[in-house]
Amino acid sequence: MPAAETTIQDFDVELSPDREWRSKPIRLTEGTRVTLTATGAANFYAGLFSREEYVKRTAVRGPFGFDFGSDRASFTDEIPIAKTDDYYLVFRVGVFSRAQTIRVRWVAEPPRS
Repeated sequence: MPAAETTIQDFDVELSPDREWRSKPIRLTEGTRVTLTATGAANFYAGLFSREEYVKRTAVRGPFGFDFGSDRASFTDEIPIAKTDDYYLVFRVGVFSRAQTIRVRWVAEPPRS
């Protein structure tokens, strides 16, 4: 059986005030470690969410349900994947922020044998 590979993606997300970007589902396996790094010129919201959490936070019409005050100008988080499932990256610029380009890098390291 071939060894799982590390996934690395670098991309930019350009957002105007009060706009958001959501990824398509990303299938991740239990034991994978994801490192998400995102930087911008001003505060923005960012996160990687399990399918269950994503559905909860999108159940109400309107913007994605980020926690109040969780916006910042840069993020670097290591996220252990506890359950094999689909996950979603989400970025949003607040209504009172300025348009900006968010530089994103995410790395998914497979479980170690």
